[in-house]
Amino acid sequence: MKPTPLPRRRAVVWQSLAFMTALYGLLIGGLTLWVMQLPRSVGYGECEGIGFGCTLSPHETWVVFVVPVLRLVILPVALLASTVMLGYQVTRRQPKSAWTIGTMSALTGWLAGPSVLLLLSIL
Repeated sequence: MKPTPLPRRRAVVWQSLAFMTALYGLLIGGLTLWVMQLPRSVGYGECEGIGFGCTLSPHETWVVFVVPVLRLVILPVALLASTVMLGYQVTRRQPKSAWTIGTMSALTGWLAGPSVLLLLSIL
């Protein structure tokens, strides 16, 4: 088997990166829309806020607790795993199509990010 020529490999890298970025954009956009539609107040008869038996609204819970964890832990781990997978797939002797590589890289990151958080919570 002959290795893939360098210009072709460069094009595959950029196309794969574009697919991976588009998929990450869809995921982040979907999460943003989902968080935006969460109720901004608690149910009738419950007090709102932190402390003294009160509770945060679902929207505030996501904004206060989950979004910082997503930004600081899950997203960097997911991007690192996606980049490693992208590099591995492109450097193979017979690289696959750019769409396949970008999709596999994004899915690998989406699985690796939450997995690391789950592992850290167990330890």
